[in-house]
Amino acid sequence: SQAMSTLKVNALQDTSGNNLSRILQVVQTVKTDGTSFSSVGSGSFTNTDSSFAISITPSSSSSLILLGGFVNLAVSGGDQGVKMTYRRDGSTLSTALDGGSTISPIGDSQGSRTRATTGGAIANHGQHSIPISILDKPNTTSSVTYSLSIGHASSVSRTMYINLVNGESDGAQWSRFASVFMAMEVAP
Repeated sequence: SQAMSTLKVNALQDTSGNNLSRILQVVQTVKTDGTSFSSVGSGSFTNTDSSFAISITPSSSSSLILLGGFVNLAVSGGDQGVKMTYRRDGSTLSTALDGGSTISPIGDSQGSRTRATTGGAIANHGQHSIPISILDKPNTTSSVTYSLSIGHASSVSRTMYINLVNGESDGAQWSRFASVFMAMEVAP
């Protein structure tokens, strides 16, 4: 299940009244249940739009959205690589802040390599916690929804998991995990 909470902050101040932060609001979701996805070959991604996402409505079109948290991933089929990209409103995020401009936060194209933002390696019956951390400039005052695209490095179909471990059974040696997604509106 996902629990969502909203914290609105006008400004944090020190004891002298000086502003320390320009965070306008914080929205967080904590996913404690497990989800599995059937994912095809290595060049493909599976989207978490309906299973692990967070929505926030910026108060100004010049606001920035700082995403934070982590997602716990696992994949079937022995030792595997995993990869991830960020999504906003159902599409690959293309407005990550890069100095004074924006950019799509995925690796450069080279040959037939799959472009991704981040990834890791997962040992058989293990999991990998991938951090979520990026600053987006959505340029809107409409609600925006952030999610992830996840994939694996195998050339055949695999099952991917959030908060679960491949091959688990009921025993104390197996763990269940939680994943956290946070969106913070930051004043420019």
